[in-house]
Amino acid sequence: MFTTFRVVSIDSAILLEAKQKGHNAHGIILTAKERSELATRRDKTDVAVISNQNRTVSRSSSCQNICHECFSPASQAELPANGVTDAATLRMLAYRNWYARSAKSAHDNRLSSLRRDVEETKKSREEFEKLQSNDKAFLSWKSQKRAYFREQLRKKKEEEELRKRKNEELDERKKSSGKAFEVWKSKKDVVVSKQLHEKKEREQEIIAETLKEEEEKRKNSEKAFLAW
Repeated sequence: MFTTFRVVSIDSAILLEAKQKGHNAHGIILTAKERSELATRRDKTDVAVISNQNRTVSRSSSCQNICHECFSPASQAELPANGVTDAATLRMLAYRNWYARSAKSAHDNRLSSLRRDVEETKKSREEFEKLQSNDKAFLSWKSQKRAYFREQLRKKKEEEELRKRKNEELDERKKSSGKAFEVWKSKKDVVVSKQLHEKKEREQEIIAETLKEEEEKRKNSEKAFLAW
């Protein structure tokens, strides 16, 4: 009669270690379909099938090593009080043990996946916040840059207007100076022309007087000669 057994999954099969009267017996509990599917794998794993009748289970040294390395206290399960009488009960108990371990593994995987999701969400949020911070800094820099360029354009425009006003004032002065010069020149020309005309008239008068005096002298000389 079997008293206790251990179970572990090896290559998707269920491997049992049962104790009967202080002796260990190892074997893989398979259904008929599973036995057929694993028939081609006997070169890798020694498979022993436990039937409804109590019989010893053969094992190879490689299977013993696998059992020794894989069985642990966490995988132990107690048999019913009246013992195990057939392979179906062993398969049922093995399935329960396998299902519990699979459920725990799935639960651990879900927790691990959840932790990864939380970490990825946290990382994504941090990256998003960093991008938002970078965007805010960029927008602030862009706004300051625009304000700087607007101020520079305003100053340049003021300088252009000031230079334009100065040039206009200089042109006005030049024009005013030119007009004044033209007026002065015109007046000067009139004065000079008048002076020249007056001078010419005086010269003509002097010449006329001189000619008149010479003519009178000539006449007087002729009168004196005739009288002599």
